[in-house]
Formats: sequence, structure tokens, C-alpha cells
Amino acid sequence: VNGPLCGYNLIVPPDDTVMAEDHITLDLPIRDTTNQREQLMFWMAEQLGLPNLYRRYVHLFVNGTRRGVIYDDVQQPDQTLINEFFPDDNGGPLHKSNNWNEGVDNANTTSAPVDNLLRHYTSGGQRKLARYRWNWRPRASRSSNDFTDLFELIDAVNAVPATYQAAVESVVDVENWMRTFAFHDLCSYWDGFGNPNHKNTYLYKPPAGRWVQFTWDMDVGLGVFNDPVNATLFPGTVDTKVDALQGYPAFRRVYWRTVHEALAAWRS
Repeated sequence: VNGPLCGYNLIVPPDDTVMAEDHITLDLPIRDTTNQREQLMFWMAEQLGLPNLYRRYVHLFVNGTRRGVIYDDVQQPDQTLINEFFPDDNGGPLHKSNNWNEGVDNANTTSAPVDNLLRHYTSGGQRKLARYRWNWRPRASRSSNDFTDLFELIDAVNAVPATYQAAVESVVDVENWMRTFAFHDLCSYWDGFGNPNHKNTYLYKPPAGRWVQFTWDMDVGLGVFNDPVNATLFPGTVDTKVDALQGYPAFRRVYWRTVHEALAAWRS
């Protein structure tokens, strides 16, 4: 209780849930002393009609001793979240985008962005599953080895120019993706999928729908950490297929429409 502040992961009995949750994550602000910016960013996502996660303020006491100034009850992207936003189409895979990590000799790890939507094959011509397990971690899926839907997405964004738009639109909810990219830039949020660090984003494929994005863990943004408000909107990343999707004229119009909508609403 008297040690350094830490987060808490609470498991609640399934027959005695708390606000319909059997899993509670309590986290503390680590960069924003106001603990308001991340809540504001999720509010912005809600105003733009994007999937958004709750962060509830909690005064935390452990054995009668107060911990920190304020904690957050943080919603995690999992099957419960899918049930909330897709109650009639909740049986698809959920993957988290991430950087590539390697262990090094001193027992630490290195982390670097890589091109997450390229095709990778074994020497025998099969999909190289090991190349995707870390970058696209399954979070709610039929099987931790079933990447079928993800491979369809990767094939679509690698389509030749003549079939590119139709291929992408057949598996990607372009409205959701481009509005999410615009939302990230409105927040000066460089840590998400489609921006230089391209992580902290979850992709979900409804069985009867197309891939959508959930943004998560926005502890940077709105000037919190290395995110100037005059940062380049389209800096270019190592994720070349996502850059190409964002730059495709028919798709980028959705981006600019979203920015115009947001600025018009917030000026009124």
C-alpha cells in the first residue's frame, strides 16, 4: 500500500458483476497531471460518431489508505466492448496493432515500427504466421491461430491499381478508418495506427461487416508528450500500405470532410 503507485487488474465473479463488467482495470495518469486530456479525446471520438471507450474517475483506497490523487476505471478492448458496439454482429476477430519487439542480450527489449500490412510468406509459399502474431495480437477471436480475415485485409490493401479501390472498400469501412485518422490528427495523436508509431489501435472485423478501428490508450496527444499542434498531418510512416490508403483521393475526401465537420462544430 505504501509502495510506488501502480495499476490494478481486478477480476470480478461472473455472477456478481460491477456495472455489467467482470474485469476492471484501474490505471493512473502518467503524463497528464490534469488527467483530463485523454477523457477529452475519447469525448471527441464520440462526437465524431466513432467507437470510444469509457474512462471513469475513481478515488482509490487500499486497506483504508488512499492511492494517488485520482485513478481511472479504464475500459479494455475485448469481447465485452465488441458486444457493446456490435451486439448483432459480435462474432468476429479483434486484433491490436503493435510495433515489432525483439529481445536483446541484457534482457531488455527493443521496439520499432514496421510495415504491418505487407504480405509475408514462408520459403514454402505459405503465410508466415510468426510475422503477424506480435504486430496483430488477437484479442477476441475464434482462434489465436486464425488470421484468415486479417490476410484478406492485407491482400486488399496490396491490390493492383486497377482493382485497388473496390478491393479496399470490400473489406474496409473506409468512413470509419478515415474519420479515425482525422480524429487522431485533430488530437495531434502520433501514437495510433496510421501515424508514425502506428500502435494502440484495435481492428475489428464483424462477420457481416468490414474492418473498423477502435483507438485506445491516448496518454499522448493534445500537447501531452512530443505532440506539437503544428505537426505534419501526413508525415509518412514505415506502414506504406496505410499511407497509400490515406492518400488515395476518394478516401482522403472523407478525411477532409471529417476535419471540416469537427472544426465547424467546435466553432459553434
